Amino acid sequence: MKQTIMLFAMILMAISCKSKQEQTNVEAPTVDTVKTEIAVPVLTKRWETDTLLKTAESVIFNKTLGVFYVSCIGAVPPDAKDKDGFIAKVDQQGKIMQAKWITGLNGPKGMAIKGDTLFVADITDLVMINITSSKILKKIPIKGAKFLNDVDIDANGLVYISDTGTNSVHSYDGKTVKSFAVNEALGGPNGIYNEEERLVMASFGKGQVYTVNKADQKVEMKVDSFAGGDGVEAFRDGYLISNWNGEVYYIDKEWKKHLLLDTKADKINAADIEFVPSQNLLLVPGFFGNKVTAYDVK
Repeated sequence: MKQTIMLFAMILMAISCKSKQEQTNVEAPTVDTVKTEIAVPVLTKRWETDTLLKTAESVIFNKTLGVFYVSCIGAVPPDAKDKDGFIAKVDQQGKIMQAKWITGLNGPKGMAIKGDTLFVADITDLVMINITSSKILKKIPIKGAKFLNDVDIDANGLVYISDTGTNSVHSYDGKTVKSFAVNEALGGPNGIYNEEERLVMASFGKGQVYTVNKADQKVEMKVDSFAGGDGVEAFRDGYLISNWNGEVYYIDKEWKKHLLLDTKADKINAADIEFVPSQNLLLVPGFFGNKVTAYDVK
């Protein structure tokens, strides 16, 4: 009887050891088989300006001075050369410091800053403004332009300007304006975000997000069903992109879109946005809402 019990115990021990060995030998899932969920950011309103920014179209942050500039078209249509457009200056709490910091523009839209100069797209002109003196330095007419819309600048100081009305992108090197890209595939180009080897753009007319290769101007569509594409800003390993109808999306590194903001029901547009990485702050011009709203991005 004792021998039978000992034999049974030995069999149980053997089974247990084999089971542990089999568990140890099970392969862990590889990185490729593990699905990683995209962390979609959430927007929380921090502040909004007063409604004195008539037809607010674009906003940009001057990190040196700690102020925002807002381009205001004034009376519509946005391509009317009526000289009632202006640039406003707003502080970091949303208070309008100077409603009409710069005046005498027509339909100012996208902006970019290089040093002490603010570049503004103004229908058919690229306007250069000296920030310190608060004066217009020059207005550079762009031949053949119909509806200049957004501006961005690369590390070498080359200025890119989108022309929604002619399906083109122009460049300005400080001396000469050149045609950078002309292509029906641009579909009414609007927002520009400059990267080292390409431009990331949103089309207003065609409703797409695409890239334009700087070397050969090849256009590659990345996201469709994006009607009224407007502002483009880098965020994490993707982008924040607005459309004029009143939406802001996060576009992840796989070019999948995630809706963050929808103000269509309130009839508030989402024009040319600005993102301030140091503050995780997104600025959204409300166009016909005549204001800018700031959101914490969490």
